[in-house]
Amino acid sequence: MHINHITKFLTIGTVAVTGLMPGGLAEAGSRPQVDFTGTGTYEMVEFDVFARGTTEAYGRPFDGQATFMLRTDDGTLPEPGECEPGGANFALTGRKRQELWGVSLGEVCGQWVQEPTSVVTHVFTGRYSIAESKPRLGDTEGWIEIRLATANRASITLFDS
Repeated sequence: MHINHITKFLTIGTVAVTGLMPGGLAEAGSRPQVDFTGTGTYEMVEFDVFARGTTEAYGRPFDGQATFMLRTDDGTLPEPGECEPGGANFALTGRKRQELWGVSLGEVCGQWVQEPTSVVTHVFTGRYSIAESKPRLGDTEGWIEIRLATANRASITLFDS
C-alpha cells in the first residue's frame, strides 16, 4: 500500500494537533485563581526604608482592600534608570472575611518622571506566592507589579500564571 505525501502530511498534522488539543483546551478554559488590580496611596515608613501602601483592589478571587510593604535589599529606592533587588509582602482583605497573604521577590527600578504624562517614580516587578488564604486557594503563584507615583499614588497588580 502506497500513501502519497499529501495524505501522510495531513495525517501527521491531524495527530499532532489532536495531541495538543486537550492541554490547549484545558489551559484556555481555566481561569486564573488570582487576577486583581488596585490603585491607592503609599507612604515611606521606618526611616524611609519601606514603602507601605493601601489600595482598593478589584478582581479575582474577591474584591477588597489590598495592602503592601515594599523594600529594596539595601533599604533605599533606586535612582531613575537603576534597578535593585527587592521584595514585597501583600495582603488582600475582602468582604465576608475573605483574606489572602503573599510574599514576592523581584526588582525595583527607578523611573524618569516627566509630568504630566509620566508620573511613575518606581516599579517593582517580581514573582509572588500565596502564603495563606481564606478561602483556601491551591498552589498559587504568579507575577506582581507595584507602581509608586508622584503625589504618593500607588497601584498593585497580581496575576496567577
